[in-house]
Amino acid sequence: MLLRFCHRGFATAYAQAFATFLLVLGLSTDSLAQESLRTWSSKSGNFSVEATLVGRDGDSIRLKPASRDALSVDLAKLSDRDQKYVHGIELTNCDQTVYELLMPHRERYKESPMAVLDIAEELSKQHPRSPYAAMMTGLAYASEQGDYSKAQKYFKKARQSVVEGQKHLGAGYHSRTLRSIENNLAVSLLKMRKEDAAARYLTASTHDDKLPFCVYHNATLLLEATRTPGSMIKLNDQNQKKLIRLLAQKPPASPGLNVPTRFLYSLEWDEPMNKDELERFVQGDGQALDDAAQKGNAISGSVFNSERELKDRGYQPYCSGSGFLVSPQLLITNRHVVQAKDNSLSYTITQYKADGTPQLVGGKIIKWSSIVEEDLALIELDSPIQASPLPIRATDLEADEPLTALGFPLIGERGEHLSASSGQFVKYDESRPWHYSTAQLSRGNSGGPMVDMSGNVVGVVFAKKDYRIYNLIGAHWLEIRYKNEGVSVTNRAMRDFMGVAKKGFVFTAENKNKFSNRQQLIDQIRSSVMLVKSWVPPSKVVEQIASRYASNSQLTNLAELANLREQRLYPDLWCMSCSGEGFKDCANRACRKGGIPRKVQRQSGYNPVRDAPIYTSTTVYDKCGTCNGRGNQVCQHCNRGRLTLTDR
Repeated sequence: MLLRFCHRGFATAYAQAFATFLLVLGLSTDSLAQESLRTWSSKSGNFSVEATLVGRDGDSIRLKPASRDALSVDLAKLSDRDQKYVHGIELTNCDQTVYELLMPHRERYKESPMAVLDIAEELSKQHPRSPYAAMMTGLAYASEQGDYSKAQKYFKKARQSVVEGQKHLGAGYHSRTLRSIENNLAVSLLKMRKEDAAARYLTASTHDDKLPFCVYHNATLLLEATRTPGSMIKLNDQNQKKLIRLLAQKPPASPGLNVPTRFLYSLEWDEPMNKDELERFVQGDGQALDDAAQKGNAISGSVFNSERELKDRGYQPYCSGSGFLVSPQLLITNRHVVQAKDNSLSYTITQYKADGTPQLVGGKIIKWSSIVEEDLALIELDSPIQASPLPIRATDLEADEPLTALGFPLIGERGEHLSASSGQFVKYDESRPWHYSTAQLSRGNSGGPMVDMSGNVVGVVFAKKDYRIYNLIGAHWLEIRYKNEGVSVTNRAMRDFMGVAKKGFVFTAENKNKFSNRQQLIDQIRSSVMLVKSWVPPSKVVEQIASRYASNSQLTNLAELANLREQRLYPDLWCMSCSGEGFKDCANRACRKGGIPRKVQRQSGYNPVRDAPIYTSTTVYDKCGTCNGRGNQVCQHCNRGRLTLTDR
């Protein structure tokens, strides 16, 4: 810790002592640019200095104190934490560079790894210290081309980069990445009929409480294959026992979806650490690695702050609704606006400022309502919004009380404009947490606020109820009136939901004064009401198309493949029976390159002494009827070397 002395004499003495420390370390001055300031300590712990790391030259680094020129410091003479930080900052900077270059291609990689192969391969050559690009390159060669020699080259390159990093930062560095790489190595080795080597990789990295699903899945398939009569896959007793012990020690993690009986590669990795996480990590905070690993690993279910980013990734609009602020950083909307059955949607949130200009904001969904009839969801925004949160009314509504619904209905026809619909309170539902009003509502109003004339929220709009009213005119019933009632979740249900979703939440004080007209009311609260849009990921778009043409097995297979890739699982579809060639040796064991050998006796001369012909034995080849003379047969297990997900 760097002490700050007030007395001039103490300051002078400390400066002299620190100067001696610098001389001992062999420092030289150098003028370099300044970055972030941190405290650096000597290995003995006797001296420390606040300075910025500005570079490294071999075994020394350059530090820039706030009030001095840059100094060259022998890395070995710094504390272990500082040495770990130096190695860590180099590795994380490299990781971050590759990560930022690869991420724009991740959605395209899900659709077709081969489309991104050349980019990933080039990045792997440029940045060999980061595992991301090499990992993606190896996976493309293995799952898409069945080129296992090239795949193993890149998997081993990715593994080596992680192992080297762990020498400096410990086993926690890229632990998830390493586990995924070793799983992929195991599958590629299995496809090359190197079962024992594959088993060793499958059992190598299992530090979690639960067995990673991919490892469990591949291990059980491998064991099943070794016990199948006539199988070519064999394991020695030692590796077979290790595999069984592995499967018996820990419960497997759930994949979250149905998976085919195929060996599976995985594309899981630890996200790059930022400087704050790295600093926490070198200080001994193990949670820092977990925090970094969880960042952004999945796209689906997140809130984006750029519609262009979603469109570029292949996302398509799913539905739109509304939401409103209950605090500067909390937004309430309907659950049905932001929830899909498989939790695969992503979202954008748009605030319209007082002048009408749109501004997209980021955030995350932190709570669904567990009560179906409440139909509420709570979103926490990335940063506070400059708008007044809307108060939630605590008292019941009175008969015929004037109400106003605000939201973004029918944006496809009307554009993205805030609309207001006025009406009156009708009644409460006796069996459900709803109330009804005469406000005319449309698609897109869902999640928007229903407010009283003081601007207090009295409900969350989520549906409308239609009536056709008929009168008997002569001998016929004729429709003479059409009635529409707006249905909202009550203010009491909202307060109960917030009490569960955000314990200790302090509600904004209710407004007591009424606005003189609805226009004043709308102008006051319009910036607190936001447009919420949900988007379908590319895999679900394919799935929807396939569901329309269920008889088309190719489309169905494509949809299932897209589903797997959305979960970062890539099946190996290259046929093991023919090694991906599409042909296999003729089933007739006597066949030799399309012919059946047969010994015949042929006259080769004449013996005048015995007055008899001379016969010799020779081999002739009859055309093989099994393969029709080709020497091989079309593989019956695949289509030109490839399998579908449903084939056994």
